[in-house]
Amino acid sequence: MIPPDASLPMLGTGALALIGLLYVIVRFQRGERSIVAMLPLRMERPPQSTPAAISQSESSDPPSSPVAAPAPAPVIEPTVDTIAGRMVGKFNSWLPDHGEDQSLWRAFDQLVREILCDELEATRVRCFHREAAGNVDDNSAKDLKPADSVQPEVRSTLIEHVLATGREYVARDIDGSPLLKELATEDADNWAWVWPIRVEQRSLGVVAIAELRDADILTQRLRQTIGPLITLLWSSVENLVRLRSGTRTDQASGVLTRSEFFQLAERTLAESYAQHEPLVLLVLTLEGLRRLDDGGQWRERDALVKAVGGVLLQRVRSDDLVGRFADDRFVVALRRLDVGLGRLLSQKILAAANERIGELGFECPAVMLRVGLSPTGQSEPRLREILKLGFYAASEARRQGVPLFVAESNRETSGDEL
Repeated sequence: MIPPDASLPMLGTGALALIGLLYVIVRFQRGERSIVAMLPLRMERPPQSTPAAISQSESSDPPSSPVAAPAPAPVIEPTVDTIAGRMVGKFNSWLPDHGEDQSLWRAFDQLVREILCDELEATRVRCFHREAAGNVDDNSAKDLKPADSVQPEVRSTLIEHVLATGREYVARDIDGSPLLKELATEDADNWAWVWPIRVEQRSLGVVAIAELRDADILTQRLRQTIGPLITLLWSSVENLVRLRSGTRTDQASGVLTRSEFFQLAERTLAESYAQHEPLVLLVLTLEGLRRLDDGGQWRERDALVKAVGGVLLQRVRSDDLVGRFADDRFVVALRRLDVGLGRLLSQKILAAANERIGELGFECPAVMLRVGLSPTGQSEPRLREILKLGFYAASEARRQGVPLFVAESNRETSGDEL
């Protein structure tokens, strides 16, 4: 007979596990919910055989192979938001130094070039500006052209298409539009991306990029961020120009106010003397203008003043100055012109102004335009002396009944002409 204790050594691992499970069930039924109390046995994970690890830990010799260097951190490409933030930062840094720049559009055009080159690696970037008459004008060509040359028209069917429709052009996305593709091939420049500058449903201009290092960068999200952002910066400059123009120009005629003309003419005269260039001052008077006021024809009077101011601005060059000194008196500073060329230009201005007045189409008492010219001569007179001579010449034209009179540069004036 086998003694009772002799059966215990014969119990296998499965029997011991069963006994442990029964023990846990009994303790749980008694209300002992503690996990520790429910685990009467300590289960240990059997050791795994790792000969290589054991041999390395027990050996005092260094490892046979060097420890591998950590992998370099991945290069993080700038996101669209990062690019936009940098663009705004560059504009904010640029604006304080150019707020009073006379060639503000030229400076802004250069800023746009630099921004798109730095952020998109774009080259051959051009900005086109819509003039008041609706024509497309290339900012770069306009500002860099010689002052006495004629601005050539910008003939680009694709640029005009984008300006008229208000829709962007992306070269990589025109496969589905044969007509647009044909239109693009007619252009001398192979534009990669062209988009309009639109504010309040009105196109102010166009920005065009010809080359990009990677055309795939022009994702829809990037274009929908960069395009409106450049538009916002453009609009800010446009508003700055209008604000500055409102304080500098006469609202009725569109030319400079008298105080602004004095300030700019002093600088212009000093530059002409420093470069040994001639200068002619043109004084234009509108005789009979006051009769329109007396007859209650104020609308016709305002239209006449605006028309004459517009003709003067159209006929002079970009670095000439046009100002209004009184209701019926305009003054023009013509750079790099001697008396002979000044006379020819004055005759053309008179003819254009009289033609424009005739196109107004309203009946009014006779309004006569007269011009007086005063050259600087060789003595380099001061601005006030040239102005007095110009007003004398205009008075002499009226006294003699002629449309144009040229004063001699060496004549002494009494000072009553002003």
